[in-house]
Amino acid sequence: FDHFVTFGFSPEIEGKKNEFGLAELTGETWRKMKKQLTPSFSVPRLKKNISTMNEMSEKLVGYLHSQEKKEYVEVLEFSKKYYCSCLAAIGFGLNIDCFGEKQSQFEKNAGQVFNI
Repeated sequence: FDHFVTFGFSPEIEGKKNEFGLAELTGETWRKMKKQLTPSFSVPRLKKNISTMNEMSEKLVGYLHSQEKKEYVEVLEFSKKYYCSCLAAIGFGLNIDCFGEKQSQFEKNAGQVFNI
C-alpha cells in the first residue's frame, strides 16, 4: 500500500475534505480510510451480490427493450437507473423500481446526494 498513498489529484488544502473521496486522501488518513472501505469490496462480499446484480441487469434489459422504439436512449440515464437499483438492493436492502417511467423517490434523493 505504500506505493498508492499519494495520488496527486489535488493539493492538500486545510479544511477541504473528501471532494474526490479516497483518491484525494494521503498518508495515514488514506491508510485508515482504505482499511475501512476494503471489506465492503472483498471478493467474497462481491460474489455474494452477483445474483442481485444479475437480477438488476435483467431489469435493465427489460427497460432497454421498452425503449426500442425511441430514436436514441441516453446511456447516462439507464446507467443511473442500474446503479441506483444495485445501490438500493445491495447497500440498503430495498426493492426499488428505478426502471419505471416515473422517477422513484430513491432516485431523486440519490441525485441530490451525488449531484448526478
